[in-house]
Amino acid sequence: MRFVCLIILLISASGCSLNSRYALDDPIYQQKYADGASKGDILGKLKQAFDARHTKYLDGFVGGGGGQVGDAFGSLEIGREVYVENYFSNRISVTGLSGTDRTAVGLDVGARLQTPTRVAPFVGVGAKAGILATDVLEIAAETALDAEFDDDTDIDGLAAVYPEVGVHFWADGNLRFTLFGRYLVTTEGRDFDDWLIGGQIALFAR
Repeated sequence: MRFVCLIILLISASGCSLNSRYALDDPIYQQKYADGASKGDILGKLKQAFDARHTKYLDGFVGGGGGQVGDAFGSLEIGREVYVENYFSNRISVTGLSGTDRTAVGLDVGARLQTPTRVAPFVGVGAKAGILATDVLEIAAETALDAEFDDDTDIDGLAAVYPEVGVHFWADGNLRFTLFGRYLVTTEGRDFDDWLIGGQIALFAR
């Protein structure tokens, strides 16, 4: 939850507001709204403030992280996201998970379907694949297991798939903040399935 609070604070600190022409740094948005709606055109100003159809073909870097709800696992990721359409994006990232007795690194790929608006709810799907290192001595200590091991670290493959829900907020035409929730279904078994709640910051360009 600390990552969620961090994203909210960053949004507040950036001084972001629902300006009637928030994305004039993007050439497509600028061309559409260069003149702007007249002072009394409230609907026109609302359209300018929420229209994010300029996002088509944006390409950028994404970084973020989160934490699992039912376990002491933290997550970090950095990668690249591309808007194929103004309502559809896909991404690939390097990701890491770290907990008391387990650490994992690997790749994450995903796709999102979202509204082409400044505040944009989305749904998505994704998958992770990588390597999981388990500290068997730590687990033995936690469970009071009296046993001898050939090695104190067990290395295995790890994979997971997940549905995702969340919301984007565009600070301007290139800077985007995201809150998300992913339900990880892992190859470790159903006892290890859990929600991952987190946030992202993305910087896009054409």
